[in-house]
Amino acid sequence: MLLLTDPCGSPIAKVARHSFSCGIEMASAWDSNVATMVLLEALVASVRARIWPETSVRMTALEGLFDMTNLFRQG
Repeated sequence: MLLLTDPCGSPIAKVARHSFSCGIEMASAWDSNVATMVLLEALVASVRARIWPETSVRMTALEGLFDMTNLFRQG
């Protein structure tokens, strides 16, 4: 199990195999999720790179189905 949490942590951290703490406070009136999004994007990119050989055929077929149905039309 993977946990992304704020600096205060989470009780789930006790059972998570991997736990990442991301700061969200900024010197402004709003908190920021930039650190969390950067970490999440890096994790997704890493997983994609590792499993792409197995999933590329399935993704190509899925994109072909989307093209046939015009479900996600471009422009």
